[in-house]
Amino acid sequence: MIEEMANIEEHPTKLIHRLSLLYFALIGIILYLVIVPVIFPLKFISLFYKKANNAYYLVIQKFTFIYLFLSPLKLKIIGTEKLEALQDQDYVFVSNHRSHLDVFVLLSFIKKLRVLANSYIFKVPVLGLMMRLSGHFEVEPGNVEKFNKAVQDIKLAVKLKQSVLFFPEMTRCPKGFQGISKFRLTPFKLARDLSIPVVPIVLKGTDGVWPRGVSAHDYHSKVIVTVLDPIDPKNFDSTSSFSKAVKEKMLESFSGSLS
Repeated sequence: MIEEMANIEEHPTKLIHRLSLLYFALIGIILYLVIVPVIFPLKFISLFYKKANNAYYLVIQKFTFIYLFLSPLKLKIIGTEKLEALQDQDYVFVSNHRSHLDVFVLLSFIKKLRVLANSYIFKVPVLGLMMRLSGHFEVEPGNVEKFNKAVQDIKLAVKLKQSVLFFPEMTRCPKGFQGISKFRLTPFKLARDLSIPVVPIVLKGTDGVWPRGVSAHDYHSKVIVTVLDPIDPKNFDSTSSFSKAVKEKMLESFSGSLS
């Protein structure tokens, strides 16, 4: 009897969560149709006038912010004042990766953001087109040529004062996982090669809203984003020790946000 009552209560909840994802997708389609007449001309103009790219990224950022604002997402961002202090510096961002929602959240407040992403994302209709237009960096498991091209493109983007972000875990966390998975060394080696700091960003709760492998949204979960202080690779004698120190700082922040 108790199990039957639990099932009755669970079905409406599942329906609400699936409708929430549908609502999120619908808002995205509507905003995409609104934004297309603006971003395509800007992208075309940027081929001849590079500064038009700044306007393009600003439009993307503002529309992503509106996108999240129109959703029921409970979002708190800590440490944005640190981004202002970094305006005239070279750096790269690293962030833990918990959900497809992560990129939307980061795009909403980081200027001129470009992300290193797996090739399958670029094949998703509409999203893939936006990824290519925005110049995000594509890598494919086992494809050394594509990886080397991405690294060269990232170095150029850093010189142009664009915001480059890596997910060192390279994949979203499993559902219910509390922690940060093993880091790949690529962003830390790149930072050491360029002698630039890494700025860690810690995401908490995005997987509660949109877990891996779940076609639904649960907006009861609160999302907390924390921008940490830059960490300089010059203070470390190896890429692995640098990576380990960054991860420890991020874990410390992540664990603190659990309480």
